[in-house]
Amino acid sequence: MHPRQTLDLLCVADLGTWVSGKITFIGPATVRGWTTLDPLIHSQYGLEGSAQSIYVRHTSSHRSQTEYFTPVGALISNLSRRFAWENPALRDLVDYYQATEIGGTGEGDFRQWPISIYSENVQRRIQGGIGLSSKITTWDEWQVAYNF
Repeated sequence: MHPRQTLDLLCVADLGTWVSGKITFIGPATVRGWTTLDPLIHSQYGLEGSAQSIYVRHTSSHRSQTEYFTPVGALISNLSRRFAWENPALRDLVDYYQATEIGGTGEGDFRQWPISIYSENVQRRIQGGIGLSSKITTWDEWQVAYNF
């Protein structure tokens, strides 16, 4: 399955919430000094770099979960974040949800994707270091990793 075909959110109210996240691409064109980095980075992203996807599971049994966590709170927080990408008027509310940790904490495992998941045009832009921003800001649609 291609990463664009993944389910965005899934909530089972008395069990947990699963939230998809994506890292657009991390590799030589997006990270300065890529070849001299710790080999652990290369084992995580591959020598040529990779896109990544993850399902973050938010459950009551998570080892560092907030005491007031509910799966519905995680659903509301993450669904609001997705709406706020299209409607900036919601961003203050989303920032409040994040500050109060209504979504709790979560964990998951990343899956690597080769650059070939992108069109040739996008591949050229990534390899040329064009268009992706390595700065981490909450609402930058060109950042390397999307805030999930």
